[in-house]
Amino acid sequence: DHVGFGEFVTRQVVIGNHGGNATLPGGCDAFDAGDSVVNSDQDLGLDPNRALLLLMLVALGGIALWMVLRPAPDGETAVRRSIWLIGAYTLLTQNLFSWYLLWMLPLVAIFLPSVPLGQGLAGIRDALRVPGSLAWTGWWLFCGLIGLSYSFFIVWRPAPWALWAQYLPLYLLLIAEAARWLLARRQLTTARAT
Repeated sequence: DHVGFGEFVTRQVVIGNHGGNATLPGGCDAFDAGDSVVNSDQDLGLDPNRALLLLMLVALGGIALWMVLRPAPDGETAVRRSIWLIGAYTLLTQNLFSWYLLWMLPLVAIFLPSVPLGQGLAGIRDALRVPGSLAWTGWWLFCGLIGLSYSFFIVWRPAPWALWAQYLPLYLLLIAEAARWLLARRQLTTARAT
């Protein structure tokens, strides 16, 4: 059983597990390191598994509703938008198997920025300046790094280093892309106001 982001957050952030058994505040055992179900409803008043499932359903429903209410103007935009649903599911699922990303890999490959041969690091830097390129690069890296999830079978539990190596580059690049988008939007709004 491979750990998805939802369970990773539950174990690392909510419970603070770094291997072995986790104990919630108040002494309630949350789970054994080999289990994939977190049972903390006795201590926190909510079941993290149900909360994450509800979050995933709300996110997927919201994205789908947005797509229905604002149809894509062309085929390329429709393909780009399909990645939003797949990405939201991928990031919010509690059990992420590496082959799930095979849905996304061909779509991400289409939109990766191209780097002309012979330009080296300058070409990579220029390609990453293209709007959206950081997000596509993050997803592309995640599709490859997800193979680290097989380190589970070495010790029969999720390896924290592998989880961080898989998710950290993706989240850093998604956050950087969102910051770039917000900055560009703010500059556009400021330019229109003057």
